[in-house]
Amino acid sequence: MSTPYRHSIALLNLAALQAQLSTTMLPGEILLASGTQAGPTVAFTRGIPASTTQGAAALLSERDLTRALLRDAGHDVADFGVFLLRSDRRPALSWAENAGYPVSASPVWTVKESPHVTDSDELVMQIEAVARLASRRSPGPTHPRARYLVQKIAGARRIELSIAHGEVIARLIDNEPATADDLHPDLEELGRSAIHDVPGLSVGRVWFALDDPRHPSAGECKVLDVNPRITFTRLLQRDEAAAHHAATRLLQLEADAQGLHLQSRSTCPDAVLTIGGVALPERAAAQVTQFCRANFPALSVTADSSSEIQVSSTGDAESLGTLQWSLIQGLVPGVRPLHVSIDWLR
Repeated sequence: MSTPYRHSIALLNLAALQAQLSTTMLPGEILLASGTQAGPTVAFTRGIPASTTQGAAALLSERDLTRALLRDAGHDVADFGVFLLRSDRRPALSWAENAGYPVSASPVWTVKESPHVTDSDELVMQIEAVARLASRRSPGPTHPRARYLVQKIAGARRIELSIAHGEVIARLIDNEPATADDLHPDLEELGRSAIHDVPGLSVGRVWFALDDPRHPSAGECKVLDVNPRITFTRLLQRDEAAAHHAATRLLQLEADAQGLHLQSRSTCPDAVLTIGGVALPERAAAQVTQFCRANFPALSVTADSSSEIQVSSTGDAESLGTLQWSLIQGLVPGVRPLHVSIDWLR
């Protein structure tokens, strides 16, 4: 069976298991990781760590408010206008005409890279595409006050930095992996500053636009967005080893921030995976057994009468993590657990 580590939460889970932390996955892309002793738990929800406050996450879900905050903090933010989805398109067209083409239109509630448009007809088509996207989402974006951005295109290159507790853990230039040597050092410092200037934020991604990442001229670099969720999707598509390294480093830095100090271990003990909150545990156990026989024949499945199913392993973190992810995502027919945990047997 192919592994699920094309997904950010699954990649973080693998990093935690390789550090021999006990992990629990819950629906909604929630990951909890802890040591063997009673102590701190490292938590991620949809890639957002527990060190990020709810206020910071809420603020960053509104890109116009984020940009206003960054501008007030002294950052050079790309020119943009904000408009209601359920309103006449003429104000947006007028803004674009005054700002000068090319521009792009994108949702206010998510960082979305949109093609550049060069005239009013193309802009209207792009705005309508955003409106259709909103109609397929939750009630939030379709609310009468839901907004979209029209942005003046600034700079030929797009830079994305993933930053965790002051350390740049991943770099992309035009969605391609980059190294520190590909960027002027001032850009990384600018990224750290942008994260720092959002209250309650220590982990996130920052986007810039400029013409030459190695030799930015004064006033050229524009801050585009800040987002509290670090994902590794683009990096995984181009450089899987770099994505694994970034996920491991994010876990280490977040663990340090939460007071959970990871230790290197030379041995890999046995582990047990517990599937909790399943209906009809005996029937579910039969389904899990069949799934494991087909995909993980070395794993041993047992069940008890307390609606829990256990799977034993001889220290195979990747197989257990793949099974854990498959279960919580509902990929095992007839099994919908409330939680799936892995504990190491010392």
